[in-house]
Order: sequence, then structure tokens, then C-alpha cells
Amino acid sequence: MSWLTVAACNGGTSPPARAENPGDAESPRAVEPAADLVDVNDVSILFAPRGGRPFPEISVEEGEQGGLWRAQDFDALMAFAQNGLPGVPGSNPEVAPGGRAAERADWRIVAARFDPCAPALAVRDPSPGLTAKLTEFGVPAACLVQFRLVAQPFQGNRDVDFAAHLVFTLPSTDGVLPLLRAVKRASEAAGAPTDGVPLGVHPGLAAGSTAVATAVRQLVLQLPAQSVARTSALMGLRAGPEPWVFLGGRMEAKPEGGFEAFSPLPIFSFGVAGGVFHQRLSFKPGDPRHVIPEPQQPIRTSPLFDDDSTDANLVFHVDDPARSNIFETDCVSCHTSTARIYALDLDSTSERVPTPVGVTAYAPRSVLQASGETGRPPHWNVRNFGWFQGHPTISLRTVNETAEAVQLVNLEMVSEAENPERRHGPGPDCSAVDEATWTCFVKTGGSDCLDACVAAP
Repeated sequence: MSWLTVAACNGGTSPPARAENPGDAESPRAVEPAADLVDVNDVSILFAPRGGRPFPEISVEEGEQGGLWRAQDFDALMAFAQNGLPGVPGSNPEVAPGGRAAERADWRIVAARFDPCAPALAVRDPSPGLTAKLTEFGVPAACLVQFRLVAQPFQGNRDVDFAAHLVFTLPSTDGVLPLLRAVKRASEAAGAPTDGVPLGVHPGLAAGSTAVATAVRQLVLQLPAQSVARTSALMGLRAGPEPWVFLGGRMEAKPEGGFEAFSPLPIFSFGVAGGVFHQRLSFKPGDPRHVIPEPQQPIRTSPLFDDDSTDANLVFHVDDPARSNIFETDCVSCHTSTARIYALDLDSTSERVPTPVGVTAYAPRSVLQASGETGRPPHWNVRNFGWFQGHPTISLRTVNETAEAVQLVNLEMVSEAENPERRHGPGPDCSAVDEATWTCFVKTGGSDCLDACVAAP
């Protein structure tokens, strides 16, 4: 997980039934129209499954500047994933893409996210520890505008248990809002409004709207063409169904334009001299621990695997963008926090991030990572925002990061004339019933979880 990685209803009515949307949930009757403010499905777009393939279907080979994932960068990352760095002991991740993920032509985009302040809003007022990390890696203590794509390989009509983050740093937020609004308006026109709808498969794509698919395609292909920096990260398997291995790197911008080839980066959160270039999650007999290497920072999920801990606050701290970011938290922690809730049957605590007023920052149990909906062992799903064996999947960390992005867009990118009341979003106010609402979504999985919420002021 490299430093630029990783990794959104009007009129008081519920959206119509949508085929092939396991994340469908009723929107709250309390939501009122809020002209062109964005909600969670407007900034984080999860593609719809259609016959085992993503809709819309966008290859990583498409796009300007050599494609969304250039051939030379794909080849360099796969070479590193399989062989490590020459002359660097212990750097070999030993990933085995084989016939599963080795061909660039098999990779498709399955999700897209916009973040006006990466890696988290905390960079505007960093702690001493975060300041030291930013300085160490030459990263400014300021927001990076990023557009992130999630790609996965497909064999026939089946997604393979590999995934990549393709992250594009943009020069500014200029031109982004019209593209986001184009998707939102197309979805509303298709009878699938996004206001007040919890994060899941995008409503317009779930409805099968070709107009929404066209607007999403335009968003996905236009923003990367403006990028000034690119990074990529991979989750892959060694031979067999596990362990899961995480690694990443970046492509430096050239002064004359374009980008250098992919070069690996150490994972930042271990404090090991020389860096650690990969991390793995393993349940194979013979491995000394499940999380290898063991992270040293206090905010991590490894004690929930290896130390018999049931401290739910470990999960909620990892899921909190104000406490945890890619400089201070390891890859496995970010990709397993929601799964640990289900594996250990953890309940909410006072340390959980509260849901902002006006932002529909929830996700239905049916799409939450490792909720058991796939019928597979909970630890097999390490997807934060993508697909797992044909099933859309989301983590609570992604929900919280999306909520932060929604508020920044509405308060800093939408003009005061369009949002004179400085509303955080067009969703409901669930603040008085947030605990019950969260429990309903995460534990119960009902379709009426938002019924007790009211219209946001």
C-alpha cells in the first residue's frame, strides 16, 4: 500500500427495485431534495455485476497516456510481485499470478472513488508522529486531490482473488464536480436517485442505465488523463487460495511530461530499517502468526488475529480517518477491520466514528466485507471496495473515508450560492439514533434501518 494509495432520493420516496443489487436498501422518507449536493454513492462508485462482469466494462488498457494501467507499469509491478528486488533479501513477495492475473488484458475497473483531501483530512493539522512520517517520505502536509480506481482480473465471467489500486493525483479539483454531477443527474433521470441511499452498488448502474454507465465511463477516463502523479498497489495470492500479499509502488512524473516506470516502495508503517516491501495475511499451518510481519504501531488489527484480543476499539480506530492513515497503519489492518467485526461478533463502542448529519454514511450488511453473504470463510474477503467472487463488498473504513470526502466536496467545492446553509450533504439526520441505525445495518441487515432518521436541518 503506497503513500498515494491505498486503498453517493428525492421527493420522500424509496428507489425502485433494482436488479442484481445485493446492496439495495430503502432510502429514508425524511430526505428532501438538496440541489446537487453529493452523497456517498456520488463520490464512491461501485460498479454493478452483470452476468459476472462489471457494468460498465472498462479495461485498464483504455485511456490516454498508455492506458489507466500502462503496460510497462503493469509488467514492472508483476515482476516485483513474483521476484522481489534484485539484491534485496526478504523483498520477494512470491505472488503467483500464473493464469489467474498475469495478463493485463484480463483486468477491469470495478470501482472508482474521488477524494479531495488524501490521505486524510488529518494532514491539514498533522500530529507530531504524522509530521515525521510525511517529512521522511517527502510528502507535503497538505491535501492531495486524488482519483482512485479499483481493478480486478476476470477469467470468463468470474472475478479472480487479486486486486489493484490505481491512484491518480490531480493538480486541483477543477473540473471534477461537473463530472460527478453528470453521473448523479443521469442516475436521477433513470429513476435511481442517490440522495439518502447508503453506500453500495451505484443505484444508477444497478438499474442498468446506459446513460449512467456512459457518465461513469467519462469520469473514469477523463480524470486520470489530468494526473500529475500515479501510484499502484496490489493484493495478490501466492500459490493456492492464500496467503494474501500486499505491496505497492509509484510512477514518478517526468519534467518533460509523462511518467517514469513503476518502482516499488516500502510499506511505511513498520519502522524497519530499509523498509518492508510487502505484508501478508496467512492462515496456513506452519506460519508463526497470521499477520506477517507484525506491525509495530498501536493502531492495528493484528492483536485480533494473533493475541486473542476482542478489543473492538482496535477496529474502530483503524476505521477512523482522523486516527489512522496509510502512513501510520499497515495494509492488513485496513483490509481486515470490518471482517474482524463479524469474525469476533464485535459491537459498536463510543470510539466508533459517528455518522455526520446529512451524509448517508452506512452500508447494508449484504455488501459489508465478510458478513457471510458470500458463504465463504470470513477471513477470505479482504476487499475494501470491489468484488469478491461475484459479490459486491465494502468495508466500514471505506464508508468513513467516503463520508469525509462527501463533506469536503459539499463544503469546499460546491459554491456558497448553491449551498448557502452549508449543509454537509443531502442525506438524513440520524444523529439521535446513530447507534441503533449502525447496529441495524451492520448486525441485523434490515431494510428499514433509516426509518427512525429525520430530515437534516
